[in-house]
Amino acid sequence: MNAINSSEDVIAQLAVLSDEQLLKDTQLHLVLLQQPDTLICLLELEDLYVQFSAYRLAKAILLNRNIYTFDKISTALLQSQNLYSNRRQQVIQTLVKKLIHLDNRDCSGTGRAILELFHGLLKDHRHLVRNADHHGTIDYDDHHNGDDSQPTSSLSSSAEERKAKAISRHVAVTIVQELASSGFWEARILDRILSVRGMQYAALVLFVDLEKARMFVAVDTVPGVSDEFRDSVMVCHYNLIRYMDKWMVNGNIGSLPLKKHLELICISMKPSPPPLPHQHSSGQQLHQPEKSVDRETYLKRRPLEILMAQSPIVQDVLYAFQELDPDLDDFSSSRTTFILPDNCSVHDYTSAGTSSTTATNVLQIKAFLSNPEAIRQLGRICLTAALSILDTLTSAFTSTDNDNAIVDYYGQITEPTSKYLIPFLEAWIGDRTLPLLLTVYGEDDAGVSWLLKTISLIYRRILDLSRTSPPPQVSQQQHELDKIRSVLENHIHPLEALFSFLETIGFDYQTLLDLLLTLDDPHESGGMLAAVMAILRSFTEDSSDQERVLRRWREEILDDQQLHLCQLEQRTSNSESEPDVDDDKSHQLRTRFRLLDNVHHCLDQLSHQIQRLHKNSLFPYNPKPLLHVLQHTQDILFTVLTDS
Repeated sequence: MNAINSSEDVIAQLAVLSDEQLLKDTQLHLVLLQQPDTLICLLELEDLYVQFSAYRLAKAILLNRNIYTFDKISTALLQSQNLYSNRRQQVIQTLVKKLIHLDNRDCSGTGRAILELFHGLLKDHRHLVRNADHHGTIDYDDHHNGDDSQPTSSLSSSAEERKAKAISRHVAVTIVQELASSGFWEARILDRILSVRGMQYAALVLFVDLEKARMFVAVDTVPGVSDEFRDSVMVCHYNLIRYMDKWMVNGNIGSLPLKKHLELICISMKPSPPPLPHQHSSGQQLHQPEKSVDRETYLKRRPLEILMAQSPIVQDVLYAFQELDPDLDDFSSSRTTFILPDNCSVHDYTSAGTSSTTATNVLQIKAFLSNPEAIRQLGRICLTAALSILDTLTSAFTSTDNDNAIVDYYGQITEPTSKYLIPFLEAWIGDRTLPLLLTVYGEDDAGVSWLLKTISLIYRRILDLSRTSPPPQVSQQQHELDKIRSVLENHIHPLEALFSFLETIGFDYQTLLDLLLTLDDPHESGGMLAAVMAILRSFTEDSSDQERVLRRWREEILDDQQLHLCQLEQRTSNSESEPDVDDDKSHQLRTRFRLLDNVHHCLDQLSHQIQRLHKNSLFPYNPKPLLHVLQHTQDILFTVLTDS
């Protein structure tokens, strides 16, 4: 160990050590902590195998389990633990400074290595928090490949204390605090980092990690999340969105890795949990991130501005798909399909209706059309922004804030709504909308459940707003909400979305049951179970919405029956003529009754299967709420079917 220095020979020898030696040698970790330059040199080595080993070594050093020793420890071990903690903080400070002061020669190597290391450590911390929050225990032997010499029984602290200390002393806390207090967020620093192609993706991934941390910092049930960590996370958030929005306003979408950039925009729009008043152990009130009226106003306006900034791209993408792939036959992330040919000229897909005709924008649209995941993220941005706007309006109408603030915000939304949104919905929303949306989001379970739940939330907010008495100053704008509700009710009703999805899986109740029992991403969407519960509960408990939908169904069934009778009479009177080309259309028009019948049968089989599983103690949740809404929905469907 005394021979360790920054020479390439010694670094190369360290880089090829076995995993056992790399990850479990605490003495080696302590020695390397005294030499942060050596760690940096390890991360700079070009050989891919060496890079991977160096990354694992650096991560193991910063996650060494000695930091999690508690209570009954000797004075010598306590001193070693404090020494380790101090050295670890010095290493993080050195890495952050190195990241800030990188010159162009070092950017693609060292900078990317540091960003990727920070990402790995923040991800480790996030998984630790989720494990503590949802499972109640942390298996340190599985979670960290650290020193296993200390038996678990020797830890006299309670499980809760162990969880809290593991989270609060995690190296990710130091990383976030150092990023928040340093000059990392200066525009010139971020400009330099994002101008280097080799660092762009790693930087965006780190930014997404910081935004994900924001979503759990105010959760009371998570042990070990300190007030200082909350403050640091929020400082990073405010600095990040200020820089991101300047980047977006300058029209730089597409100059960064597209999917990850759009994912970052989307997650940054999600509202932060409300700040909680926390007391220090001494009883002293701790400092909370400063809030101002200007900041709150900006955060409320931000989803609207993001939606407006993305709307030209959405229009262009839709026009291009309409011309090149109207049924999305080639839209798939599971195939190497490029929807737009490389030799396609500008005029081949830039129609008179597009909002952008410059060569730069054409290249931007080509980037979207060859990237299905980017299309999904663009849709997530639009729907998330719409939901945030509706949430703000709903809270404004039910709050005790002064009417002037409500009127101002409502006025800001009403103008673009009447000028852009309603014409857009009327032009693009139709019978094919739901099938196309399910094509876009139907390649993974998490995407479908997110789409269903988001549509349900948006529709519910619009219904609530249309039934709420707004301030007198804006009551004349209420008809705008009625127009939106009417368009959505006829073509994107949440219940219709669920039924269309069931059709895509062949009304297979077993497939639906498997999806209900799969928590595809509980932190993001709540899974398919939450989506189905939200849709069915909203429909069965809202008598007025239910009445409108049932009336429309009955009218559609009656129209289909009358059309079918007319076509039968026509074929009878002209039996010797050639087959009518409209026969297929007639077959399609008579689908409302069959669709409802298939759905009724699927839900009936699903209910019986859930009851059988519950009887044998094989259903993992309390089935009563789900069975209740399923039965109520079946009763409603049965009424329509028997009346027809």
